[in-house]
Amino acid sequence: MKKLIQFIVFLLCISSFAQTNDSLPKFSMKSINESESYFTKLHGWKFQQGTNDEWKNSDFNDNSWTIIKTDTFGNTIKTKINFDKIGWFRNSFVVDSTIVGVPLGFSVNLSGAYSIYLDGKLLKTFGKFSSENNAKVGVFTINELNTPYIDFVFENPGKHTFAIKYENDEIKTTDSFFDFEFKITKIGNALGNTQSKNMTSSVIMIIGMVFLTLSVFHLILFLFYREFKPNLFFSLFSFSMAGIFIGLSSIFMVSNVMYEDVLNKFVIFLVCLAGFALSGLVNKLFSKDKRRFKVFSILSAVAVVILFFSIDVSGFMVPFLFFFACIESTVLLIKAILKKVKGARILASGIFLTIFFFVLAIIVFMIFSKNGTLKLGNAQSETVNILLVIVFFGFILSIFSIPFSMSAYLAWYFSYINKENEEKLLEVEELNAHHLHQEKEKLVIIENINQELETQVENRKKEIEIQKNEIEIQNGKLDVERLKSEQLLLNILPEEIALELKEKGKTQSKFFDSVTILFTDFKDFTKLTEKVSSTELIEELNYCFKEFDRIISKYGIEKIKTIGDAYMAVSGLPAKDEKHAVKMVYAALEIRDFMETYKQKRIAEGKEYFEMRIGINSGEVVAGIVGIKKFAYDVWGSAVNIAAEMEVHGAIGKVNISENTQKLIKNIFDTELRPEKLQDSQVNMYFAEYKQPSVNFKKVQQFIVEKQINELPKHLHYHNINHILDVHDAVIRYARLEGIDSKNTELLQVAALFHDSGFIVQAEGHEEISCDFAAQYLPDFGYSTNEIEKIKGMIRATKIPQSPTSHLEQIIADADLDYLGRTDFEEISNGLFEELKAENKIADVDTWNNIQVSFFEKHNYFTESAKRLRNDKKQQNLETIKKQIS
Repeated sequence: MKKLIQFIVFLLCISSFAQTNDSLPKFSMKSINESESYFTKLHGWKFQQGTNDEWKNSDFNDNSWTIIKTDTFGNTIKTKINFDKIGWFRNSFVVDSTIVGVPLGFSVNLSGAYSIYLDGKLLKTFGKFSSENNAKVGVFTINELNTPYIDFVFENPGKHTFAIKYENDEIKTTDSFFDFEFKITKIGNALGNTQSKNMTSSVIMIIGMVFLTLSVFHLILFLFYREFKPNLFFSLFSFSMAGIFIGLSSIFMVSNVMYEDVLNKFVIFLVCLAGFALSGLVNKLFSKDKRRFKVFSILSAVAVVILFFSIDVSGFMVPFLFFFACIESTVLLIKAILKKVKGARILASGIFLTIFFFVLAIIVFMIFSKNGTLKLGNAQSETVNILLVIVFFGFILSIFSIPFSMSAYLAWYFSYINKENEEKLLEVEELNAHHLHQEKEKLVIIENINQELETQVENRKKEIEIQKNEIEIQNGKLDVERLKSEQLLLNILPEEIALELKEKGKTQSKFFDSVTILFTDFKDFTKLTEKVSSTELIEELNYCFKEFDRIISKYGIEKIKTIGDAYMAVSGLPAKDEKHAVKMVYAALEIRDFMETYKQKRIAEGKEYFEMRIGINSGEVVAGIVGIKKFAYDVWGSAVNIAAEMEVHGAIGKVNISENTQKLIKNIFDTELRPEKLQDSQVNMYFAEYKQPSVNFKKVQQFIVEKQINELPKHLHYHNINHILDVHDAVIRYARLEGIDSKNTELLQVAALFHDSGFIVQAEGHEEISCDFAAQYLPDFGYSTNEIEKIKGMIRATKIPQSPTSHLEQIIADADLDYLGRTDFEEISNGLFEELKAENKIADVDTWNNIQVSFFEKHNYFTESAKRLRNDKKQQNLETIKKQIS
């Protein structure tokens, strides 16, 4: 197998290294020069098993030793003798005075541990002997491409003796190493020869990588179009060729015989795979009978199995299989060309060119070689050298002729398929045109026979088309009106009820065990109508009721109806809400505050004003739609009647609530029991007000606000007292919308006032500094350890990126970034930009806007109230920023 591989390398590089095969009993400068840059091979070796230090000496008598014989071509005749781990080689020769003092080098290609002696003097030891306290012999193998040449000189003419002590505990018979080579050359030539061989190895590796690239390319083509199997076979062929070349390059670079055997087996397997792929390729393209390919596949599989047991048998079998694949390919291609199969000549050109140069290289080698060795340079005439160079480059080009011809064939094939499809398309179009012509003729005949009838049909079609267009226009108008009706329906009814009415044509009344009902009414409204024009009165009512709608929508409360100057709303339906009473009272107080503010404005303008009573009750109701005309969503029950009475018995500027409602909100609001009761039901009445902050909170608020006003750095355009108070107001707003009790609302306010106090010390890690301030100062104002820990958790929840873990932490996190979804966003954002710019953390507006876009896209509000109030405006603000990016 090794001889076969050496011959293949010759075919790739042609420039074989010349050797002399004659046994040289005498060395001279002439014999060295005649060998040019290659080695002079030393023959006439003798061998003896065992070991004795005397055997290294030149005067030792070795006549009884076994002579290693060579044939007429200079090749070693293998002699099989049992080998017991260690032995010696000796070779005596004569040198004349012309070679004395000339720097020479020698190399040995043995595997195992060995020492080399010249006239009894040790020149070099390779590996480690078992006698050197080693349990196992240290294997060392050298080959021609990476031999570490050992330099030496002959100090005097006459007889000299090389002796080699050799040990290998893996080899059992001498036939596996008797053909070793001991070669001598001038040291300068040896170094140049090494560089040349390394370059040759690199060229072989590059060729292998080209084939590997082709393999991957055609595999990708196959994966995209799996119906065309030749792509797969050619990918396998290119892969095997890549492996062969890369393996050949590696074989001459390895330094361990075990790995060399593995590479030899790998190359044999790849040659087998190349034959299989080549056979599959040509059979798929040019043969309908697949039986021959099946037999070839079975034989290839058998050869691969045998490879694991006997490399010699498989190495003998595989070349024949590959040769058969080449012959089969040639025959099938010739048949395809004779049959004028399209594309056969393209593929055949590459394969025939490769075979031609392969055969030509063999012929040249046989003609100009001597004893199996080809000598170049001065050993041949100039004409022969030129011929060899031409053959060399032709063979190199022929290596790529198969893949290039295959690629050309595939290009032609796809072009042919495309052209064939275009022709079929033209045929289809011609058939369609012919069919259309026939149909036209039939139509002409029918028109001639039934012209009057056709005219009537055409007229009728036009009428139908006109009617169809009119219907489409009417349907379009109906769609518009339907959308308007649906929108109006959604404006009149809750969405859930509207969808039920739309799908079923009716709705089912539902019972709600706990809701809160609100009634409002304007005092002396009838008298006011006598003082104000009807137009102005309607405008004022509309202005007030629009604000009422905005407030209750904010709290998720359902508006029921308005009757004259009365306004009715219910909290806790159609979707149930456990905090319905809290949200309703917050909304009522906000309505009350709005009316008071609006009253003062009207008084200042010298205009008439409204004064309002508010009544609230909680209890059971039934909700639904009754009737089939002018239907409206309404509620019924004694709880509704009591709510109406609460409004009648209410007071101007007060929120009058029933005892039922008071029980649900007493821990969140301040309630004042009224002395009177409802006359009929004897229900207690209460006035509800915001819970006043505790004395402790007022003190801590004054302390921390003054501290931050005095001590916060002046360059903070964003993290200043204005931002802190803004977050404080936002947490109050979200606490009300989320139905938070007064105690936790106060803790939220404290956390908001402290959350950026750490900027007094530094911006980096200011949240933890703020927590330290809270732990330091709040105990002096009467706050417990548990309350302080809760406040610290809320402060940490404002750290970017926000990750709140409780409802209160979600509220303060949303309050801290509440401005993202407000109309004053641009003003606040500019303040933050100026602050970062002053700290040299940002340079220009474009960079800032890109940072803001990234932040907006990652940010999400946590509470439902913030999502409801801020998401739409936040999206608008984001779009505005994107437009500003240059």
